[in-house]
Amino acid sequence: MQLSVRGHEIAGLLDRAPAGVEVLSLDCFDTLIWRDVHAPHDVFAGIDLPGGGVEPRSWAEQMARRVAYNRRGALEIGLADVYRALLPQADAETVTARAAAELAL
Repeated sequence: MQLSVRGHEIAGLLDRAPAGVEVLSLDCFDTLIWRDVHAPHDVFAGIDLPGGGVEPRSWAEQMARRVAYNRRGALEIGLADVYRALLPQADAETVTARAAAELAL
């Protein structure tokens, strides 16, 4: 079931879900969360990496998605997965800090 709703309908959205619905997926970027860039990946320019962050960050997300799918059959990943692919030698604290820095962008 795919459904589009307006903001004022969100509060009662789950009341309208048919029996057996197990997943609610909301696309909120550029709708509820505004990015002040032309394309979503442009925000990666603010990532502090030698030579710039756009290409390495994009590559790392693709790699993390492949790994998640091949190992677990997962279609979705988190920012920590991306930063583990981008910075394979980084410790957990660095991965967490880098993910938080991206969210701040």
